[in-house]
This record gives sequence, C-alpha cells and structure tokens, in this order.
Amino acid sequence: MGTDSREGYQRTAFKHWNAGTQPADGCNARAEVLISEAVDAPEIGPGCRLTGGRWWSN
Repeated sequence: MGTDSREGYQRTAFKHWNAGTQPADGCNARAEVLISEAVDAPEIGPGCRLTGGRWWSN
C-alpha cells in the first residue's frame, strides 16, 4: 500500500457540503460518502462524528 499525499488539500476550502440524504441524522454528504465507501466502517458518534474506519486509496 502506498503513502497518500495530501499536499495542497485544505478541508476548509470545501464548505459547500450539503445536509445529506437524511438531514436529521447530522451526516452531511461528505460523511455519507465516507461511510458508504469504507473498507472497515467507522464508528458513528453523536452529530455524525466519525472515528476509526479504513478506506482504500489509489
């Protein structure tokens, strides 16, 4: 498995994430994608705070 590079990435540049398919669950579109694409699912805490999990990257 290679090493990921996040050079130039700034999370704050992406303020447009919508409320997701079920706004009441607190998971925005970013969190929903992370959950759906996880190889090992993250724990989903209050307000859809994600911890743990594992994703495949190429």
